[in-house]
Formats: sequence, structure tokens, C-alpha cells
Amino acid sequence: MSTTTDTNPKQITKLRGRRRGHTVIEKLAFLDAAKQPGESIASIGRRFGISASLLFRWKRELTPSLTGEVAPSALGRVRARLAELELQLEETSAQNLALRAAIEQLNSGAVSLPSLAREANRSTVGG
Repeated sequence: MSTTTDTNPKQITKLRGRRRGHTVIEKLAFLDAAKQPGESIASIGRRFGISASLLFRWKRELTPSLTGEVAPSALGRVRARLAELELQLEETSAQNLALRAAIEQLNSGAVSLPSLAREANRSTVGG
């Protein structure tokens, strides 16, 4: 049995009897490792303590079909995560713009640091 180093998922210890959550990237790494010469779904499952049936389910869910479609359950999870990330990006962008505006005000001398701090405090306390 050969061992893979390039596609080997991060060092995961075997934890029998415990439910673990694997990211999509980790799942794809397990499936990629099973494609290596001398490897199989079963050998990867044994090595990392994951049932072969679970690996086959991941393969079915994450591998596009001949029509290019991904399993609806996997697609739904990916869309939900994408929506979360888009919201985080939007919030971070708004914070970034507010910070840039405050820095511009400070640099131009239009406002002092104490008055800017009072204004920020008022907006967070007053709602």
C-alpha cells in the first residue's frame, strides 16, 4: 500500500465513535487520495477511520454528474455557505469604508481623535 504525501489530507487522528465535521476541501482531499495509484476508497477509509460508505456518499455528492450537476444536498450547503461569506464580505467592506473615511478626516484635520471617538461611542451606544 502506497502512501500519498501531496494529496494527503491534513493529519487527522482516528477518533472512533465520534462525529466529526469535515470541510468540503477535506472531503475532496480524501477522495483525491483514493484516486492515487494503489489506493482505493476502502484503503483511505481504513487509514483515516472513515467508513467507505460515507466516502462513497461524498463522492456521489461532490462529483458532478455527466450533465455537470452536483447533488442537491451538497449544492444547497455550498449555496448557504456562499451566502454567509457574501454577508461577511459586505459587513467587512462597510467597516473598511468607515475606517477609511475616519482616517481621511483625521489626516485632513477636519476632526480630532477625541471627537471622532465620542462620535463613534454615541453611534454604538445610541443605536
